[in-house]
Amino acid sequence: MGGDPDPPPPLTRTFVICESDEATAADKSSLHRFADQIGMTTAGLAEMGWKVATDEVAERAAEKPEEGKPRQSSRDRMKVVPGG
Repeated sequence: MGGDPDPPPPLTRTFVICESDEATAADKSSLHRFADQIGMTTAGLAEMGWKVATDEVAERAAEKPEEGKPRQSSRDRMKVVPGG
């Protein structure tokens, strides 16, 4: 405990530099390379073999037509537990 805190990771330092007015094209290029390395760009996703998942829950919800059945409240769904 005590002592100096850990320094921020290189991506964080580079991001802060790139937000400043003194940022160079090389700084912004290195930020883009970092983003590629951690899969935050389309090229980075492809390089890692990752894909953005489709929202299956929304698709299923859109397929289901709403029934005329009223929704139960949480109180209606509770059960009495003997001895509880």
